[in-house]
Amino acid sequence: MIKRAFYVLAAAVALSFVSCNDENGEETPQSPEVITPGEGEGTPGENDTTQTDKKVLFEASDLDENGWIWFDTAEKIEKYIGVINENDYAVDPEGKPIQLVYADIMPDYPASEASEEFVGAGTDGETGSEGSRTGAIMLQPSSGVMSINGGGFVVCMPSCYSYDICYSSNSRVMTRLVATTNVNAPMNNCLAGCTLDSEAGWRIISAIYAGIFKRLPAGINNWEGLEELNNNTEPIATIQSEDSIYVWFQSATPDTIYIHGIKVVTQEEAADGIVDANAADGNRACS
Repeated sequence: MIKRAFYVLAAAVALSFVSCNDENGEETPQSPEVITPGEGEGTPGENDTTQTDKKVLFEASDLDENGWIWFDTAEKIEKYIGVINENDYAVDPEGKPIQLVYADIMPDYPASEASEEFVGAGTDGETGSEGSRTGAIMLQPSSGVMSINGGGFVVCMPSCYSYDICYSSNSRVMTRLVATTNVNAPMNNCLAGCTLDSEAGWRIISAIYAGIFKRLPAGINNWEGLEELNNNTEPIATIQSEDSIYVWFQSATPDTIYIHGIKVVTQEEAADGIVDANAADGNRACS
C-alpha cells in the first residue's frame, strides 16, 4: 500500500474548497443488463499495453473467449493495473491502462488494491458462496451512504464503443461514473455540465446509482451498457468516444466492492465487426 502522509494536510485544505460530490444533475433512467459473468461476446485483437497508437486495450491472449479480461492472475494484474499520479491527483499518462484511485477519506486515504487472491461475493451476496470469483480489484468502502469518496479505478481507453463491468459486493452498490478526454483534468473537481475535454475537471456521466433509491444489486453481477449512460445535462455526454477517453468508476458504497473483470470494445473493433452482442436472457439491474 502506498503511504499518503504527504496528502493528508494538502487534501484537507483542498477539500475545504472543492468537492467532487456536487452538481450531480438530473438523471435519465437506464436499464443496463446484469448477466452471468462471461456471457458477453467478442474477441478483440492483439495489442501492446502502452496508452498511445493502439486499437484495443488488452492483448488477445489475456482475454477469455468472450472478450473479458479477468483479474485472476498476478501476471495480468502486473501488466495492466497500476495507480494514478497520486502526487498531482491525476491520471498518469505514462501509467498502466487501469489505474487505481484511493478512497478520499482522511486521515489514512485507504488504497484500492488488486490481487489474484481476493474472493468476492457469490450470487446470494455472501463472500465465497456459489458463483463467486477469485481475483479482483478491491475498492475501499466510502465513509457513508451516498458519500462519493470510496475507492475507484480509471480505465484509460484508446476509444470506446462499449464497456461492461463484472463486480461483486455483499451490499447493494452505489456508484458514480465520470469521464474525461483531457488526461490533465484535475480529479478533485467533477462537474455536471462541463464538456468532456474541459480543463476544469471531470464530467459526471451518471450518478443515477449513487443514491439509496436506485442501487445496483448485491452479489456477483455483470453491469453492461455503461456506454449508454448520461446525466441528461447539456451538453449531453456519454463515454462512447472515437478518441482516447478516461473513465472513472467511483464508489459511494459503505462496503467493499470487488471488480473481477471488465470488457471494453473499442470503436476500431466495432468497425471491424467485433460488437458487444449481450445475452438476451440476462436479468436487469434496473427496471
